[in-house]
Order: sequence, then structure tokens, then C-alpha cells
Amino acid sequence: MAVTEQEATQKFNIMATSTPNRVIKGALAGSLVIQPDRSVNETNDGTLEGQVTYRCDKEDEALLPQIGDEHPDDSRLECYNVSKSYNSNGLVTATLSFFGIAQTPETEPVISYTGGQNNDPIETHPNFADFAGTADVPLNGASFDDDGRFTGFLEDTYDDTTPQFRGLEYYLTPSTQITVSYWTDKVPNLKKRLQVYTKIPGVGGRDLKVPEDVENFLLLDTPFRQVGAFYQVTEQWLGSGPQGWNTEVYELASNA
Repeated sequence: MAVTEQEATQKFNIMATSTPNRVIKGALAGSLVIQPDRSVNETNDGTLEGQVTYRCDKEDEALLPQIGDEHPDDSRLECYNVSKSYNSNGLVTATLSFFGIAQTPETEPVISYTGGQNNDPIETHPNFADFAGTADVPLNGASFDDDGRFTGFLEDTYDDTTPQFRGLEYYLTPSTQITVSYWTDKVPNLKKRLQVYTKIPGVGGRDLKVPEDVENFLLLDTPFRQVGAFYQVTEQWLGSGPQGWNTEVYELASNA
């Protein structure tokens, strides 16, 4: 005699609930069945991702795990998304997405460096007096006002032994921009923005070394995004020049 689809589904449920390797938290409840072939993936940024599929009768839908519940195999992950489908026989299939971090309170940082250049006024060059002289003894066509302030290189002094300084207003300096990205289970602290640090504070027990031409760093901002109870934090750091950031303008961090 032919078996209807509903009878086959009921038979599947009975067999599934009797299979010892298909378990959910604690004892099985109602018609709720956890499906096989579950997996947890760890990525190089220290995050964990997984999916688990459950099936149950429509009347037992309330027994399905909820957002925020732990992964049935790995308590480091928690559910952050539930996707459900319903068939004509009253069965509900729920696919739950889980997310977590491999270690707490923070993962090892992912560090990125962005190079660039700044246009700094030529009078701020550390060797300015060597090639521009002073108001009393100007060099290379440099001009100064009556108060001794530099007004520019106004004369053409180029020859076979002297470089051209006329019109020179700026010089290039390296721009040191570093981002430090990591995951944490702590709510990010936004009160440390625009503070000066002598070195970038360590994440995972390490401090980043300061380049030789950088005196200190300014923490520009700390944008973050939340996935479940976890936060991906991206610290944005800007290196100073050799003279450092002005700590009269920007606050020196308490743990700098």
C-alpha cells in the first residue's frame, strides 16, 4: 500500500528522535529534531561561525531555540539569526546562524598600515634655518617681514650649485595611519577618542612599536559594529611628526 507524504514525514520524525547522535540542549521536546551535519568554522580574525537546522511540527514552533541561545555543540557561539520555512504538511524547518569569538575578552588584532603624505609649511622643516637663514642673514632668496616672520622664497637664486627655492611653500612628510581591528565581548569605550598615546596600546598583550619618525599617536576614532553580543572594533590611529602632537590641544591619555 502506498505511503502518503504526511505518513512518511511522521515516520521520519519518529526515527530521528530515536537517533542518539541527534540531540539538542537537554532532552528532546515535542517533535523538535536537530538535523545532522552541523559545523563550526573558525576564521583568521578569530571569529567563529556556524549553522544548525531544526525541524518540528507547527504546534511545537515555540520550542525552537531563540536569538541569543548558545550553539548546541560549542558554547562560544550564540544565535543571531533565525530563518524559517513552512511546508504544506505543517512542518517547520528553521536554520539558525551562530556567531562567536575564539577567545575572550578579545581576539588577536588585525593590523593595517595606510601610507600617505602631508604637505607641511616649509618654515616647519627641521632644517629650515640651514637653507632659509634668518631675518638678519637670509639665504636662498628667503624673505622676512619687519617682525622676523618668514614670508616666502621670493628671489630666483638658481644656479649650477644652488637648487631653486623660489615659490617653495610646502614640503612632504610621511603620514602614518594605522588601523587595529579586533573582536571583543566588551562594549567599546568611546571616551578615549582624540587622545595622545606614546604607543598604540596592546591588544592581546602586545604593544605596537612606534616608527622612528613618529613621536606619538592620536586615536582618531573607534568605529564598531555589533553581531549578537560581540563587537568588531576598528581603532583608527594617526602618527605625529618628530615633534609629536600638541598635548595642550589634545589630551594626553592616562595610560599613555
